Amino acid sequence: MFSTRRSLSLRLIISMGLLSLAASTILAAVQLHFKYKSNIAAVHESLDLVASGDLKSISASLWQLDTTLLDIQLHGLVARPNFVHATIVQSGKTIAAAGRVDAKRSIRREFDLTFSFNDQPYELGKLVLVASLDGIRDQVGREFLEILFGEAIVALLMASALLFLFHRQVGMHLHALAARVRDISPANLEQPIALCKRYRDDELDQVTASLEKMRRGLLDAFTKLSEEVEERRIAESRLSQAKEQAESATQAKTQFLANMSHEIRTPMNGIMGMLELAMDNSDPAVMQKYLQTAMRSSRSLLRLLNDILDLSRLEASRMPVVEEPFNIRELMEELTDSFQAVVLDRGLALRSTVDENVPPFLLGDSVRIRQILTNLIGNAVKFTLRGKVEIRVSSLTPARSGAHRIYIEVEDTGVGIPDQAQTGLFAPFAQADSTQTRKFEGSGLGLSITQQLVVLLGGSLAFESSPHGSLFAVCLPLHPATQQPPRHEPPIQSETEPPMSALKVLVAEDNPVNSLIAMKFLEAMNHEPTLATTGQEVLEFMRSESFDLVLMDIQMPEMDGLEATRIIRSWPESEGGKTPIVAMTAHAFSSDSDRFMAAGMNGHLPKPISRRDLERFLRSLPGPRQT
Repeated sequence: MFSTRRSLSLRLIISMGLLSLAASTILAAVQLHFKYKSNIAAVHESLDLVASGDLKSISASLWQLDTTLLDIQLHGLVARPNFVHATIVQSGKTIAAAGRVDAKRSIRREFDLTFSFNDQPYELGKLVLVASLDGIRDQVGREFLEILFGEAIVALLMASALLFLFHRQVGMHLHALAARVRDISPANLEQPIALCKRYRDDELDQVTASLEKMRRGLLDAFTKLSEEVEERRIAESRLSQAKEQAESATQAKTQFLANMSHEIRTPMNGIMGMLELAMDNSDPAVMQKYLQTAMRSSRSLLRLLNDILDLSRLEASRMPVVEEPFNIRELMEELTDSFQAVVLDRGLALRSTVDENVPPFLLGDSVRIRQILTNLIGNAVKFTLRGKVEIRVSSLTPARSGAHRIYIEVEDTGVGIPDQAQTGLFAPFAQADSTQTRKFEGSGLGLSITQQLVVLLGGSLAFESSPHGSLFAVCLPLHPATQQPPRHEPPIQSETEPPMSALKVLVAEDNPVNSLIAMKFLEAMNHEPTLATTGQEVLEFMRSESFDLVLMDIQMPEMDGLEATRIIRSWPESEGGKTPIVAMTAHAFSSDSDRFMAAGMNGHLPKPISRRDLERFLRSLPGPRQT
């Protein structure tokens, strides 16, 4: 309940009453001030009348020295309003006087008394009159109190009337609204908030409408409470599922790392074991067989590392996509030819068909598409023990954007995918089954990389599987190319290639094994290599000798390859500032290659390198390289 002292109506009326009383008081004070000034002016007028009407008779009485008449005349003056004292002074002596001077505030006026006899004026003395202002002040004070009392009564009556009217028009309705809002609870939310008065669209009606809107909002909130509770329960359930998925992902990562350890150690064991056997054997034929096996194991390890690198690029969104024209039919022929040897060795059939409605030239990233199909075809061949592998390419109706939906199917008659492994088949850290992994080899990264590559190209990947085989379907949105791709002539084989002219090559490499490999490869190609193990040595060799090419490692002591390259590029051409510099490093990301080019290098040869890779790279460099 509201306290009377805190009532808005009472506080408002008291404020209005006090304000009205203060205004009335100020107005009355102003009025009485002017009246006080007017009364003082009247006193001055009375004094002026004495000068014009009484001085002549008083001067005559004084001429005749009629003291009795003077006394009567002075008492007559004192009897007038506000005059309290009258004195006749002659030569500093009081001749006659009437009244007394006891006023707190007064006006004193002196008049000269003269008398004319035989047309000759004579100064007889002075008349001194004193007018008291105390009566005027008392009168003004009494009138002020009377006005103040009257105004207070009027203000009280007006305040009472206003209090009654305010209570009827506002106060009682505010009290009712406050009580209704205070008592709001879920039990009475159905009851509307309304006022017992005619609707006028005033402030009270607007407040009531706002409160009614609030009530409906609360009612809706309470109505939806059960739904929110259910949603919270569902959210908690999803959170629990997410937790389980996270735990499963952690377990999958652990299993993945274990499998990676196995997959890495297997080729490493082949490399180290075969090399050790070759070292212990002096038969050239047997040694050659061991070395070939070690080379196959090293290539297997390199493929695994490349898969891990591709996966990390995709997950970091750092895999570049390059759109360029390519011939889809030539691509399928090249893929089919690349798998023919493996297929024939396993006694399988491999066929590829391209529908006539597929445009001959498409615009897309042929490198990524080749990688996708290589993984799918490789898996199909690997998991097919007998039967065939078919690749079919078709085109669906072009979308409004003009892109054809190229549909590529890879179907095999292999062992299929177990039901329990199909759910997480494309997960980055999931593998089908450790038994199959051991039986068929492989790291289980291929499908994960394939699925992410398809998404990167804006397509989709789906599959069907049974114990009699699997079907993987890729759908890619590709535009027809407006121009044909450039023709790439098949590379000339080493035995038919003309020999290269001898190059003077500066090899910048601090690792003894890597430097030995590079030096021996170059010597075998009849080039003249020089070794520098630090960036500082590179600068010293470049200042003292002239080189045709610099193979630059990036991480070296004293000065890295990038800094050395920047310094060389600052030199004039006559001092070797234009010498070709190629990064030969284990940094294999495209962003790394961009850094190398920005530093002034002319190319990028990622490790590990083979003699064939190095020779092809040297032949690809501009300038005369053949004799």
